[in-house]
Amino acid sequence: MPIKNSKELLEQWKKHKSISESSLQDQQTQAKKNYAFYAGDAMSYNASVLDKGRRISVIFNKIKPYVDSIAGTMVQLRRKPGYIARMADNGQQQAYSSSMNALSDYARDNGNFDQLETRQDKHMLIVGYGAVDTNIIFHVNPDGEIKGENISPFDVFWDPQARESNLLDSRWVFRRKKFSRDEAEKRFPKVDPLDFESAKETLSDYIYNPVGGTYDKIAIGSEGQEEDLVQVYYYQYWELQTYYRAFNPLSEEAPEVVDPSLVFQVSDLMRKIRERRIDEGIDKFTDDYFEFDPLAEFLVMTPQIKNDMDALFKKFGIDVEYQVHEKQVYYTAIITGDEIIKKFKSPHQQGFTIKFKTGDFDEQNERWLSMVDSLREPSKYANKALTEMLYVIASNSKGGVLYEKGAVDNSARFEQQYASTKGAIQVNDGAVSGGKITPKAQAALPTGYEHIYNISNQSLAEVTGINREFLGMSEAKQVSALLESQRINQVINTLAGPFDSITLYQKEHARLMLTWLKQLSQNSQGRLVKLIGEDGAARFEAISEDQLASEYDVQIAELPASVAQKQETTQVMLGMADKLAVLGINIYASVVPYLPIKQEDKTKLIQTLQPQPPDPEQVRQQQALQQLTMQGQLAQIAKDKSDTFLKESQAQKIAASIPGEAIDQDKTQAEVIKTLEEAQQKSLENDAIKSGVNKVDLII
Repeated sequence: MPIKNSKELLEQWKKHKSISESSLQDQQTQAKKNYAFYAGDAMSYNASVLDKGRRISVIFNKIKPYVDSIAGTMVQLRRKPGYIARMADNGQQQAYSSSMNALSDYARDNGNFDQLETRQDKHMLIVGYGAVDTNIIFHVNPDGEIKGENISPFDVFWDPQARESNLLDSRWVFRRKKFSRDEAEKRFPKVDPLDFESAKETLSDYIYNPVGGTYDKIAIGSEGQEEDLVQVYYYQYWELQTYYRAFNPLSEEAPEVVDPSLVFQVSDLMRKIRERRIDEGIDKFTDDYFEFDPLAEFLVMTPQIKNDMDALFKKFGIDVEYQVHEKQVYYTAIITGDEIIKKFKSPHQQGFTIKFKTGDFDEQNERWLSMVDSLREPSKYANKALTEMLYVIASNSKGGVLYEKGAVDNSARFEQQYASTKGAIQVNDGAVSGGKITPKAQAALPTGYEHIYNISNQSLAEVTGINREFLGMSEAKQVSALLESQRINQVINTLAGPFDSITLYQKEHARLMLTWLKQLSQNSQGRLVKLIGEDGAARFEAISEDQLASEYDVQIAELPASVAQKQETTQVMLGMADKLAVLGINIYASVVPYLPIKQEDKTKLIQTLQPQPPDPEQVRQQQALQQLTMQGQLAQIAKDKSDTFLKESQAQKIAASIPGEAIDQDKTQAEVIKTLEEAQQKSLENDAIKSGVNKVDLII
């Protein structure tokens, strides 16, 4: 099914845009509050401290350390996406996997994806969701570069009915991007400048305040000129489309129902149909699983290709049974105002290019929750308690006084000087001793504020499950690596939802990167990428599409990043290396990558620990010596057999030549054999000296 026409697409876009903006308004309102609390510049209660007639509040930012500590833990526990080629041959699998992983490392490092994902983690912790958009751009390199972009939580929208983690079940997503009018006209020259949608906010953020406020004031300098901005929407959606699946009658696994003489002719026509459809751009599937392949065991066909194939099979009398299925086909449209700038079938057909990380979902209010949502109330009341205590102290810092008229001559001067702490005040005789001047009773600080402050502080840890020790605020400065690891594991257990969202994001983003990496390899044949070999040395290899497999499995590998984790990993690896060394197995080179030393030193150390190849000349001499030794041993065995037979014959002759005497024949035979062996040993030593070979190597 081809992409919708402009009229239908525009109607669908306006409907989805309206649904998302109205349904996600509360989500974005809460997001603004959360950001204000994270920044420490807003509280939602009315403070009571007076400052020159204005109400102010005391604000201690108690939320930011909690968010930053968890975000830092996510950085330390960041894992690396890896690819395993789907190959039966183990050698080819390793080669194709190594090439794709090297290309992936190059693209992630070049696109600063680690830093983008760290900011995305903070968005998730603060407002409940974070989004990154990944595409190939051609602004800095004509061959293309894979770049990601963090999307502001207030510029990304989705299907409000989505409930799965990371919004994987969303039917549409879109983002809003702002440009200056001049830049927009250069980027989209085919759009009439008057058709661009203005980026000025049309909805007011006014919130009624019953005690008044400064919302009716005009800020100084507000009459200054603002930049003329326009906004463009990048809209992505999917549609269910029908496809057909049938067993290929020309497959090698098919029973012989097709005349062998027709196989070549039919397969050639099938190939031409496929090429024609690709050239026409009709229903070209860009992913591996739904692409029509006439040589595959099972044919996957769009309705158009199915009609062509059905007519072809009927022409040659081939019966084929079709199975009808539905698939999701992803599309992208760039829109501003009522103008569709561009529409196309998305290159990545396994999801949207905008990838989310989400927190927990509130089914009652239908919005995604964050860590700051639970921290707002304890932080608010801790600051309120401080504010009220300071107000009481400020109001009672100067006590009043009661005095009789006859106690002083000048009442105005007395009242003015009484508040001074260093001035001398003159009163009439008997005023002090007579009790005519009495200070007012000092107002005591109301009880309860300290309890509210302490309870609010304790609640910060209780509502998040993060103790003060995890934040580094414990009095115990010496903490073992084991205890630190246990605390990190406990926090991960407490925040299992966000950490699980990170793992899911890494898998989905790695699958998206596969599409862009393959396109990058097609556009950048010969580009050099860095590859770390087994010896720890970096080398550069040229990108080649021939070195990549058609299909890969994604795995998320553990990658210790923090100093404590690397030290712990080093200790575990050293323990294993010591135990294996007793068995003659050397794995010390595997410990080197975790050592806190320079890469150059790691490379040298790995090369030193790895077995060195032997000297070719020494190998040749050893082989020649072994061959000579073997020949000597074989000759010795043959000679021993011959000599033994000769000795026995000689002994029998000697015994037979002495008739009539009582001679011990066994003893005589043994003496003769011993004499012959000594003579033979002397002969072997002389031969060995002549040949230059040590006699020890020749004698068994």
